[in-house]
Amino acid sequence: MNEQEIMTICQEELEIVLLIVPQKDWIHQFKEFKFNNTKSSFGTMKANGTIFISRVFLNTREYIELRDTIRHELAHLIVGVHQQHNYIWQQKALQIGCKATRIDKAEGKLAINMKRKWRLIGVLEDGIEIQIQNSHNKMSKYLKYKPELTKYCRCAQGKIVKFYYKRNKS
Repeated sequence: MNEQEIMTICQEELEIVLLIVPQKDWIHQFKEFKFNNTKSSFGTMKANGTIFISRVFLNTREYIELRDTIRHELAHLIVGVHQQHNYIWQQKALQIGCKATRIDKAEGKLAINMKRKWRLIGVLEDGIEIQIQNSHNKMSKYLKYKPELTKYCRCAQGKIVKFYYKRNKS
């Protein structure tokens, strides 16, 4: 898919959803679709009515995932951002034909496009290293972490005394 194809699908999905739930019944009025470069989610939305679709869909054939992402974000506009992914949001998402789940895993070409650059590693008091999460960017709050100056972080394995980033293999 290219950007034009994605925008066409966005408009088609919007028209279908508007037949199910008229825009007058939405908490946030739809404004526009835009692209972003996020690799942490397929789509996001803002209360101002803008829906962002990740460019990870470019050059893929993940039509079902794209359509579900669009309806997912439209459901947020319909019920309001304050509902997050609660029962009210889930019911509306199902009503408009969305899976009503958060999308955490990507497969195929999407997974390649979403590959994260870094792994955040936590070092426990006893020196054991554990992987905390994958990320696209390094976050300074972990690089500047000083347990003696701030409330320390804990996990199931114990107290974390240090963080560092390790580059993922390409």
